[in-house]
Amino acid sequence: FTIRSRTCTFSTGSTSGRCDTGTITELGSWRVFGGAAVGGVPATVRQTVELPYLWPFSTAYNASSRAVISATAGPLYVSGDVRGRVTLRVAGRVGIVDRVRYAVDPNDPTRAPCEDQFGLVASGDVLVVESVISRVRRFAKPNLVLPTIIADSVFSTPSSGQLRFALQGSFLSTGGTVGVENANGAMGAVSEQLPCPEDGGVGSATTGGCLAITGGLAMRTYTALYTGIPNSGYRYNGAVDRCQTSTRRPPFFPLTNRAAFVRTLEVEPSLANTPTRIRAFLMRLKGKAL
Repeated sequence: FTIRSRTCTFSTGSTSGRCDTGTITELGSWRVFGGAAVGGVPATVRQTVELPYLWPFSTAYNASSRAVISATAGPLYVSGDVRGRVTLRVAGRVGIVDRVRYAVDPNDPTRAPCEDQFGLVASGDVLVVESVISRVRRFAKPNLVLPTIIADSVFSTPSSGQLRFALQGSFLSTGGTVGVENANGAMGAVSEQLPCPEDGGVGSATTGGCLAITGGLAMRTYTALYTGIPNSGYRYNGAVDRCQTSTRRPPFFPLTNRAAFVRTLEVEPSLANTPTRIRAFLMRLKGKAL
């Protein structure tokens, strides 16, 4: 556990393992919980130095908790597994540095729905941070027989170990967008892109893999998850949480009496190159058949 988080650059060919002079940048630090530190947590689960930075939302540890965690300033960086029902409210921007996933698969038919629920409400943008942890990349590895020849390539996956970035929950930006950083940026070789879903074709390829969302996204301004040819960023790959068909929602998650149903359609340019095909796509967006 490291209280402060920093980043820096390394010179090509450096063997010292040290940051280049003048390149260290502070990213932020963990915030201490204002109440009594959580106790009784085995050292095999959390380090002792970590305990003051745990923010309990269970009434067993925080009597005034209403299962809402409020951050009065951003940016706030989040990741991890959610066990229980909680809403995170942030007055500012949120960066998602790694997967946000429920402890129990929300669509496991052997478990009751709504066991875990996570709501995130931010006044600023909610963006998946661009990093080697979040984006799937292809990189070359040397041939074991002829080291000077690049003979193969392998996948570098996010910490989930899957060729996708998982988000589970309800994500709302009241003043910005919910999406990804640098949607037109590519990491790794763009010549060997990943299809999304994994069994898709070339027309659904992207350099970042799938943004696999179970739940929902709501935002003031819509922004694309990928741009450019060849495609960069992520491809959307969403599924409904069974809990969404019930009347339950994350604690105090905002409701609205004004809603508009918006249809979107990702178009592969090579498949919309005639007036007939363009008209067909427009009709599908209107929910009509030709």
